[in-house]
Amino acid sequence: MSPKEKEENAVTAPVKAKATKERPKLFNSKTNNKEINLISSRKQKSEARKKETIQASKRSITLYNKIKECKWDHVLQHLDYYERDATNWIEEVNQDGSKRWRSLPIHLVCEHKPTFEVVSQLLRIYPNSLNEKNYGGDLPIHIACREGASK
Repeated sequence: MSPKEKEENAVTAPVKAKATKERPKLFNSKTNNKEINLISSRKQKSEARKKETIQASKRSITLYNKIKECKWDHVLQHLDYYERDATNWIEEVNQDGSKRWRSLPIHLVCEHKPTFEVVSQLLRIYPNSLNEKNYGGDLPIHIACREGASK
């Protein structure tokens, strides 16, 4: 096949795929030991978002449990590895689907008299969290004052 024919086939190949209504496939390639996924359909994008959300939810539950148990060293380690979790809202839902409560990690931390390092780490990662109200309408400073924070 001549170079001109190859070029023509390359140009018309996507048109043929659309005409036959073939579903695009996920292209998986490894480059420099990193896996790259090119997602080419809406369904695959939706599935990827769901998977990411589920993983983030599991991590958020783990972070919530560490905060609830006042394991501040573990919270710091978690935030070192998963900084983005400081920006994820954690919520509890009733059986009927209504929200029982919804808070950022900074709100939850302020309920349990955290160490200075934990608060500063959360604020370094997400400084705007100080301006975010939880489901009850409280800012983190309101919660800290109510719980008797000393500093």
